[in-house]
Amino acid sequence: MRHYVATGQEVPTWSADWQRWHGDRPEGRLAHWCDDWDGLPIDEQCMEFMCCTCTWESPELTQLASVASQQMREEYERIAPEATAVGEVKP
Repeated sequence: MRHYVATGQEVPTWSADWQRWHGDRPEGRLAHWCDDWDGLPIDEQCMEFMCCTCTWESPELTQLASVASQQMREEYERIAPEATAVGEVKP
């Protein structure tokens, strides 16, 4: 069965959409089409995950999502001081 959006474009299968954005990288336990990112397929290994507000079916997945999101934020804070804003010139 094929699914289409209102524009008439075919909705990709999960595996095709995942591969389009992430190549052959295996998906994590929290892989999903994220509404916060306009349907982008993400998982707990993606930088976008730290801003994901999706809800989970079980307490185990909710806990896993919380830990993964916190780890991603800590990693971002570790590398953020080295990054510069667009157009900013380093002294």
